[in-house]
Amino acid sequence: MTVTINEVKKYWDDRPCNVRHSKKEIGTTEYFDEVERKRYTAEPHIPSFAGFSDTNGKKVLEVGCGMATEGINYARAGATYTGTDLSVESLDLAKKRFEVYNKEGNFYLGNSEELSSFVPVETYDLIYSFGVIHHSPYPERIISEIKKYMNKDSTLKIMLYASESWKNYMIEAGYDQPEAQYGCPIANTYTKDEVRKLLLAGLITDTGRFKHADQASLKCASEILDGAGFEYQEFIEHIQTEEINSSERGAILKALSRCQSTECGKWNLVHTYAGIHEGKVAGILIQAGAEIALVSR
Repeated sequence: MTVTINEVKKYWDDRPCNVRHSKKEIGTTEYFDEVERKRYTAEPHIPSFAGFSDTNGKKVLEVGCGMATEGINYARAGATYTGTDLSVESLDLAKKRFEVYNKEGNFYLGNSEELSSFVPVETYDLIYSFGVIHHSPYPERIISEIKKYMNKDSTLKIMLYASESWKNYMIEAGYDQPEAQYGCPIANTYTKDEVRKLLLAGLITDTGRFKHADQASLKCASEILDGAGFEYQEFIEHIQTEEINSSERGAILKALSRCQSTECGKWNLVHTYAGIHEGKVAGILIQAGAEIALVSR
C-alpha cells in the first residue's frame, strides 16, 4: 500500500523529532538547551557535518528543519537562515526556539516534494537536510526541487539512513532512535549506489532527461556516475519500466487527456495537471514531441 504524504505529516505532527529529549517545560530555553545537548551527545557527528562556523554571512536553506536545532546554530554563526517543514507542530517549535534566543529566521510550512510552490526560488549558499528525505514517499522529487535553489557554487549536504550501518542495525533491533520506530510510515535506507540513483533521478527529472541540461548539470551527472556500480542505460530502463498501480495509471491517463498545447515561437509548450507522477507525465509528453512540458498540481 502506498503511503501518502498526509500520513507522514500526521506522524510528525503527533511526535515532532527529538521532542522527548527533555522533560522540562516545552518552549523554554532550558528545554531547548537540553534537547540540543542530548541530540549532539547521541549524534556527535552532526555539528562537524553541518559546518556551522563556515556559514557566517551565507544563506542557508534547511529542508525539513524540525524544531531547528541545527537552524539555531546556523543563525548563531551568522547565517541568514530559512527553514521548511511538513509538520505544523515542528515548525511552531522552531519559531519559538528562534524567539527565545532572539534570533531571526524565515520559516515555511509545506511538502518539500513541492518546495518551489511555497518557498520563493532564489539561490542559497548551502542547502542542508539531515534525516528527512528518506521519510518522503517521493524523495527524488525533493532532490529535483532542491536543485532550483542552487548554482554552481552552492553546497548540498544531505544525510540519509545507510542500509549497511551500525545505526540501522540498532534501529531495526529496537535499540536506537525509538521515536522513529513506532508507526513511522516511511523510513527508507540507502546504499551508496542508491544515493547516486536518487540524486541522478532528481537531475534527470529537472533537466527533462538532459534535453535542457547545461554544462553544470552534465558535469554533475558525470560525477554522480563516476565509480557507480550500475550502468546509466540500465538505470534509465528501470525508470521507464517502474511499476505503477491501476489507480496511478488512471491518474496519469487523466493528466494526458487534459493536455493543452501552445506554440511559443519555435517552442511547443504542453501544459496539464497531475495529482501524482508529474515527472512521469512530463517525460511522456517530452517523448511524444513536446519541446516544453509543464505539469502542475
